[in-house]
Amino acid sequence: MKKDVTKKTVKYLSELTTGDHVPDVEPPSVSFFIKKINAKYLALIAQAEIKMMNTSSNRHKDKYLKQKERYCQKLEKFKKLVEDIPDGFSLAPVMYTRISGGQNKKIEKEFSTYARPRFMIYLAENHSDDLKNIGLCEYAIGRMKKGLEPADKDWNFYNLTVDHIIERSGSGKLGYQKKYDRKTGQYMRPTYQVNHFANLILMPHDIHSDIKNFINEMQNLPSMNKGSSLWSLSLVPTGDTLGESSVYVAKSKADRKKIIKKNKRSIKTQIGQLIYLSKQLDVEAKLFLEFYGKGLRGEQDIKSKNIKSNSLADSFNGKEQATYIYNRRIKPLINEMTDILNIIDSEIELAKNNGDSINKLSEQLKNTLYALPLRVAETRLQDIAKLKGEPISTKFTNKRFYMLGKYCNIDINQKKNKFKPQ
Repeated sequence: MKKDVTKKTVKYLSELTTGDHVPDVEPPSVSFFIKKINAKYLALIAQAEIKMMNTSSNRHKDKYLKQKERYCQKLEKFKKLVEDIPDGFSLAPVMYTRISGGQNKKIEKEFSTYARPRFMIYLAENHSDDLKNIGLCEYAIGRMKKGLEPADKDWNFYNLTVDHIIERSGSGKLGYQKKYDRKTGQYMRPTYQVNHFANLILMPHDIHSDIKNFINEMQNLPSMNKGSSLWSLSLVPTGDTLGESSVYVAKSKADRKKIIKKNKRSIKTQIGQLIYLSKQLDVEAKLFLEFYGKGLRGEQDIKSKNIKSNSLADSFNGKEQATYIYNRRIKPLINEMTDILNIIDSEIELAKNNGDSINKLSEQLKNTLYALPLRVAETRLQDIAKLKGEPISTKFTNKRFYMLGKYCNIDINQKKNKFKPQ
């Protein structure tokens, strides 16, 4: 049975982010925050009304009227939200400690290229029943087992996101310290604590953007100065906030159907996905080469009797870890990127046949296919191919150069090798 978010839990969350002992005082109540936000926006509305009365300029009157309407709309939305928090979530006061923009980018890069895909694998392997309960099909769960985003066989992507329970930007010391995450198994490296699986939850995108982010914006949290801390009102899962809640499951089937939607990705979005996936591929390829190299060194040391059997180097099977990365991440990523190229090819052909202009798409495609992340990833894949004795990226590379020639007017015959579509 999950326990409610208690004052003790709130205090613990706050100590984690600040890194200091939080004074043993009562944190502000939820009602305190609601009254504070209401008062703030009523004051902003009154200010806009006063400015309207004190100006003779019609242009300025119109400006202040729009300001007033915007504040009224936000306040009305906030009042409705706090009265109708989805089951499974609670409003709680949590200490928000702002980190630097540069550090936030480092955390986001680690999250999107490394922690998020592994969290997908973790959910598929440990919470498959919950994933089925929220409406995911077997095919989508199979994709998650490879670290890919959940989608059905027709490439309709589920409207889900992975949220940080303690926000990245307000994570304080959790956003600077790296530790091993015990939930990730043996195939991981130290990660920022804010990216640990216990601080992540799979949830509907609408709840994340329309409720949690909106409440943060109403408090101006994104505009806080680096290093500053304050009590904030936050949407948190109802349960052991840093442990039990990994997947948000609405209580009724009707709510699940209403919340879990599917979206078709546009050609433009698919092209952008190539860069996103190539950055993941680069990280996985570097990890593979690192682990594979450690495995080889371990074998050589054992054979030369430089180390004893059952020692740490012997028990650390670098080749085994490299094989896991190769089969569970590298190969699925290459297949996914090749499939995306095939889809883009078909969609652009369809657009051409319909008489639509493809000039902008061709330019975006050219920039993407020539982008550094793709070329760097391919170079690493060539090193892996030599070690494995498998031409793992041939289909993708052939398709990439074929499309450069087809849509971007690149003379592929000038390349060292001639490429044909696969």
